[in-house]
Amino acid sequence: MSPLTPQGRLGLKMLGGVFVLVAVSSLLFALRGDSPPPRELSGVTVASIVFDAPTDAWVSTTGIMALVADGDGYRLAEYGPGGETGSEAVDEVAVLDEHVVYDNLGDGVLVIDETEYTLGTDGYVGGECYWCSHELPDAPVVADLGDGTWKVTTGAVISSVDQPRGWDGLPPAAGFAPGGRVVIVAGLESGDTAVVDGATCTIKGAWTLVAVSDATMLLHRVDADRRDYSVSNFQRCS
Repeated sequence: MSPLTPQGRLGLKMLGGVFVLVAVSSLLFALRGDSPPPRELSGVTVASIVFDAPTDAWVSTTGIMALVADGDGYRLAEYGPGGETGSEAVDEVAVLDEHVVYDNLGDGVLVIDETEYTLGTDGYVGGECYWCSHELPDAPVVADLGDGTWKVTTGAVISSVDQPRGWDGLPPAAGFAPGGRVVIVAGLESGDTAVVDGATCTIKGAWTLVAVSDATMLLHRVDADRRDYSVSNFQRCS
């Protein structure tokens, strides 16, 4: 074997220094009882839902539509990465503080809250109660136990999940991934967002959950000024 050149010896010393630094960092985390910082996720915008003035809007379950308060009524708008692509009036909507727009039920079915809507010449027209004859999708129930954990109830199954460090104390959003795993999206005191999904990840800014697939999740922005509800696609944490 040929002797190492001075450059080679220097490279080995630098590599050894890196290993020592990693080992020392890991040891410090272990001694302090800390875990390494959560992985930070970045997303890709799939629907730019931005308004010039404060506006009440509710993002649909696919993330590409939104029910938008418009004067004394409502409209249902479609969005893409570049912004709004179309809009239709909605004849009437139940008087509620919050609305849910289901557009992922298949066969072109659109449901707002519990009413099925069909698109006519003058916009969307409400019809019968959809959930009166169909099973409402299951959703996990998350409750604060006051000991640094959440109680997560899914049907008859109850489990405990550690809360992320710096949780802001507000109720988190939660949904099911394919296969039944519960994904929890919670605000942090810093103004950022934590995602608890097997592992815990963070996202810059305030977001809430729209939907979860096998490999990705859709989140929409939470804007205190009620102007930006944009939806982005993120990789799952685990």
